[in-house]
Amino acid sequence: MADPRLLDQLAALVDDSGWGSLPPSTVAAAERATLHVLATTYLGADRDIAQRTTAYARRNFPGGSTLIGHGRTVAPTEAAFANATMCHADFRDDAHSPSQSHPGVTVIPAALAAAEMLGTDLPAGALGTAVVAGYQVIGRLGRLGAITSTARGFRASAIYTVFGAAAAAAHVLGLDRKQLTSALSLAAQTAAGLNQPYYDGTDDWILLPGLAARNGLVAALLAREGIVGAPNNLDGRIGMLGAYADLHGAQHLDATGLPDWEVEVTRLKTVLTCGWNQAPVNTVLMSGIPVDSIDTLEVAMSPEAYEFPGVANYGPFETYTASVLSMPFAFGALLGTGQLTARTYRDVGSPAVVENARRLTMRPEGDFHGYDCVVTVTQKDGTVQALEAPGGPPRWLLTWPEVVNGLRTKFEEGDLDTAKVDALAAAVPAALAGTSIAGLLDILGQPA
Repeated sequence: MADPRLLDQLAALVDDSGWGSLPPSTVAAAERATLHVLATTYLGADRDIAQRTTAYARRNFPGGSTLIGHGRTVAPTEAAFANATMCHADFRDDAHSPSQSHPGVTVIPAALAAAEMLGTDLPAGALGTAVVAGYQVIGRLGRLGAITSTARGFRASAIYTVFGAAAAAAHVLGLDRKQLTSALSLAAQTAAGLNQPYYDGTDDWILLPGLAARNGLVAALLAREGIVGAPNNLDGRIGMLGAYADLHGAQHLDATGLPDWEVEVTRLKTVLTCGWNQAPVNTVLMSGIPVDSIDTLEVAMSPEAYEFPGVANYGPFETYTASVLSMPFAFGALLGTGQLTARTYRDVGSPAVVENARRLTMRPEGDFHGYDCVVTVTQKDGTVQALEAPGGPPRWLLTWPEVVNGLRTKFEEGDLDTAKVDALAAAVPAALAGTSIAGLLDILGQPA
């Protein structure tokens, strides 16, 4: 018997993500991810591109959906766009290595906007189901083609995440199976995004997850109106996967050997640098080796991490984009100041950072995958230590207290009220599991 079309396989992932039937570990992962993404939105709100995006939404698209931390509302689709952009502007959102994407920054704003626009109670667990389903769709689909599409210049955090946003919004809106598959098909017509800004040093890459959040919500709303998407838009003869990832013809989502739930293997970023840099940086920070005792470092890493645009950039560092993607910048700053926070990026052209960056060497290791890495640290006294960091769980899955405490620290660094973190921590689990998001929206709707 032939496999069902890829759109139907993705729709089945949504059907199988019912909140009430999920393992406790998956529920906990969704709660952590949702809290992390919503709180990180406040951290990115003061970046220039975030301010311009929210001004655009407020000026041009009046409506009743919450603009997080602003005490204002805009049209639902633009709330999804602006909220996602604010979160990604901070760049401490989340990261899923097999899909080379940031799932939560797209899925959660789209699901939240869809829920708010309904203006009624939801079925119990609808928001939680939507979040988990969105991660699942992005993870499974991105595993098929992300490495190839990234090498061809397309940004995975746009071309795959739009499907997670569409799936999440469709579930919240109560679409039936036919409408859901159409929403996913229509999302394929909007899947777009390029990695060129990484080389040019501009910030427009920050917009892409937000555009995907908006486009996914639009796709679901169009499907709700009865617009039907082509059944083979994803894996047809000239479908999206063929165009972007050189995958032609029918595709099968083979789960053999994969984790059951993609949200459980999505890491929450703890330091302000690219997702591919998190494992090496955190490995050094967690080693107990005093940073000021380090002479040189060598990082062996997966080929997909090493080859990702901007990661191996040794400078010059003239823009936020060039510096936040670069592993040499991350270690250059860390070796100079012992920190890697938002304050680090206020002077990206520091000659000391460039000089310290040269103390790092990087190489791809063919047997490594995803976030796997080994960091060899040579200290000034000649001591050499090889710090091995398998990139998968459970090492990089934060606990709930670690998420909360980490967010409190980031809020303190950003001169934000840490009580907001505590309020969100109290509201998120109830919003995901319950029938009302009113309490969560009350918090998000208050000015920061």
